[in-house]
Amino acid sequence: LASAPPAVNRWEVWAAYGLAGSAATRFFGGDLRDAVAGAIVGLLVGGLSTLLNARRVCAALADFLAGIVATLGAWGLAQVMPPITMGAVMLAGSVVLLPGFTLTRALIELATRNLASGSSRFMGAAMTLVALGFGAAIGARIVLQLPLAPMQPPLPPLGWLELLPAAVLM
Repeated sequence: LASAPPAVNRWEVWAAYGLAGSAATRFFGGDLRDAVAGAIVGLLVGGLSTLLNARRVCAALADFLAGIVATLGAWGLAQVMPPITMGAVMLAGSVVLLPGFTLTRALIELATRNLASGSSRFMGAAMTLVALGFGAAIGARIVLQLPLAPMQPPLPPLGWLELLPAAVLM
């Protein structure tokens, strides 16, 4: 199994990060401009995650650095294409790395009294969340030292934007 070719192409995985970032901005109240920014930040985070997870030595830093890159990417896009909702774009760009399934599986195992595997999965999910959170917090502290573009409230959401993720999946 270790020598088998990967089931999915790296470019497809990278593109999926961008699509997920674009679609997730809608759930966080973003508009079309935020969706484009979320896709760009998702591509940045996906590229970094793919490169770092390819090397076992660097994989431990992937979530931490992804939090920093998502925050700095959202800040950079707010400078280039204001107004965007930086919080929504940052969270949407890194939403793929959130350990939702791992956390769900851990709680199921704990509920069925598989304490060793459930505790292990739960702590793994918690450490992923902590690494992403610390990375985002350090990125936010860096952003506080940088000049900010004048922020404006986001534009009202477009009705057809909700159909964009469904159209991509079909």
